[in-house]
Amino acid sequence: MIVILQIFGILIVPYILRVLSNRLRVEAVLSPVVLCYGLGLLISHDAPDESILTTALNIIMELSIALAIPLMLMSADFRAFLRSGKEVIGSFAIAVAAVFLVCITAGFLFKDQTSDSATIAAMLAGVYTGGTPNMAAVKAAIGANESLFGALNIADLLFSAIYLLFLTSVGPSVFRYLLKQRNELSHQDQASDILENAWLNMSIREKAISLLRPIGLSILSVLFAAGLSFLLFNKLNMSLFIILITVAGILVSLSPLRGRLVGSYEAGDYLLLVFCFCIGLVSNFEDLANASITVISFTAFVITATILLHLLLARLFKMDSEITIITSVACIFGPIFVGQVVSVMKNRSMIVPGMTMGVAGIALGSLLGIFVHGLLQYLLS
Repeated sequence: MIVILQIFGILIVPYILRVLSNRLRVEAVLSPVVLCYGLGLLISHDAPDESILTTALNIIMELSIALAIPLMLMSADFRAFLRSGKEVIGSFAIAVAAVFLVCITAGFLFKDQTSDSATIAAMLAGVYTGGTPNMAAVKAAIGANESLFGALNIADLLFSAIYLLFLTSVGPSVFRYLLKQRNELSHQDQASDILENAWLNMSIREKAISLLRPIGLSILSVLFAAGLSFLLFNKLNMSLFIILITVAGILVSLSPLRGRLVGSYEAGDYLLLVFCFCIGLVSNFEDLANASITVISFTAFVITATILLHLLLARLFKMDSEITIITSVACIFGPIFVGQVVSVMKNRSMIVPGMTMGVAGIALGSLLGIFVHGLLQYLLS
């Protein structure tokens, strides 16, 4: 009975923290992801070691991230991304190239400091091409351990917070000084706004009914991916599994069903918070402390070099400053923080391409991370 109550708490706490974060308006400093992970860490410090609860936590973690990926992708308008203009797509390609080159370089630079060089580089390649969902997806795909993931998540949160403070203060002015400013993008995608407004105006009962379709499709995607994996390998091949659920989410987003999947992104976002809370609960302070020096150095190098290389390439290819800023936000933070930075930029035309690049990054980042891991393992072997 106690374990059942604990599982209920695991599922309800992330929702409460999301509501509190919205009402207190502290997302710029303490996002729901930070709150969930941090609270999980605090609780784990004094929590008793119960094998049943640990097993339940592992099951919840695996299910939550597997269902979250297709749910978040279903609401993306990839056609809008392709229509947004060559400069937006070019800027996104430059950002992804910067992440890839820096992570491969870091894998070689840190190979003598840690045997997990390829694993760390892979997860950072994922997280800086669309945000936290990618780090979690890559972690699951390559089988990284929870302690390393937890340490890397803490390091990422530290340096990402510093960069976010820069972007929401003097950052836009610095980018505009270093790059040209020629934003003529006026494309507006109203489909996502319609879905979001419909969700906000629904009653609790209507929301519950509306979620049946996207959650059902997500479950079918997971079952299909798992079934095909077992059919081909007689086991769950996590790399193939992650690729298949990513492709499934993209295919649904391109279908006529997308306009009827109200609440799919919100459901995926909630499941991501559940995952982060669980990761905090299974993390160990001693393991994080032991891994922190190398992980923090590795992360500091990757995020700093990625930002600078992206800026250098943007200047070389004469990219627009506004598009470069929002591309950087979309790749490093994902779609969650696009709105906040756009409000600082005072350029609402950047919201649609920024959100679309963020979700496109979620789709691409996990695949990029898996590729970086495989390539580094081959090159370093």
